[in-house]
Amino acid sequence: MKKNLNLFYARNNISLIYILALADIFKNKKRILIINTNVDGCERFFLQKLKKYLNKNFLKVYYIKFKKKKYIYGKNIINTFIRSENIKFISQTKIIQKISSYKITDAYVGGDDFEVALINNLKHKTNFHFVEHGWGNPLNFHKKISYKTRLIYTLLKILKRLRIINFYPIRYNTYFGFLSKALLKNKLYINGYETKISNSVNLKKIYKKLVELLDMNQTIQTKKNINFITLSQLPKKITNIELQKILKLIIKNLDKKKDLLVFKNHPRQRENKSINNFIIKNLRKNNFEIIFLKKYKHFPIEFFLFNPQVKRIFGTLSGYILTISQILKKIKIWVPLSIFYKYPDNKYGPAANKKFEKIFRQKFTNINFF
Repeated sequence: MKKNLNLFYARNNISLIYILALADIFKNKKRILIINTNVDGCERFFLQKLKKYLNKNFLKVYYIKFKKKKYIYGKNIINTFIRSENIKFISQTKIIQKISSYKITDAYVGGDDFEVALINNLKHKTNFHFVEHGWGNPLNFHKKISYKTRLIYTLLKILKRLRIINFYPIRYNTYFGFLSKALLKNKLYINGYETKISNSVNLKKIYKKLVELLDMNQTIQTKKNINFITLSQLPKKITNIELQKILKLIIKNLDKKKDLLVFKNHPRQRENKSINNFIIKNLRKNNFEIIFLKKYKHFPIEFFLFNPQVKRIFGTLSGYILTISQILKKIKIWVPLSIFYKYPDNKYGPAANKKFEKIFRQKFTNINFF
């Protein structure tokens, strides 16, 4: 049995960046890394670029891909048994069987079914820590749970002990975050438990290191100012009149002779092609030079923003927008926040709740919300 290892688990590309930032803090400890390569996990091309760095900084890197059934929106009881079945699938993978024999002192994970399968198979006590991987985490965990939810968690524990289901809510020792510093107060609750907060994830440091390592500042070759447009996630219900207003704002703040426009879609979410095409068509009518980052579509956009030629971002409210506003304050950012709350979408979870609009405006004052 390998003894006293620290385990790090990356559930997707952004999660991996947070994990690498956190792993820098624990340089003197023996570390293994588990990477989720499912469709919604870490992308192959992105991992290939980081392969040497990962192998150099971890004793062993494991890649895990597991079968899982999709959840049914709004069907909590059915989803309980779907999740239980998914955990059973993960528990049967060779990687879980292998690493469960290790003596793992601390596990830095991301709140999905992998760690539940792991804890079910471990033969010793391990400290589990939740690692932030987006803006939804601090918003989800900001409030103390209700008595009804606490009762449900208690029922889940009973069902787990009776071996009717395969999971119960994990108790995490620590929440390691970055956006948590701005979005949370002093307390945070995960799975009903008050959890200690550590805002020690240094995203600026890890991004700078990886950007230099991968020579990302040479990706876009131009003498012009670089300006990113990430508006493909605008609400489907947005009207042409509202789109025209956004276009006017973009054009007003740009110079077609000096500015290059770069379109970068979300690495995993589908773009709204009709919105993208409308914006591109109108910008081309105004003779703006436009390029698309198709080769690097699975890279987090943050990798391209450390180029000193990047001057502006016009984008929808997202985790990367909030992050960049904190670590690269010289970049001017515009976000149509009123549109975001005019047509709320459940895919954004608690962020779509209008009560958070005030928090975004108060905490991220260097973003131009309009």
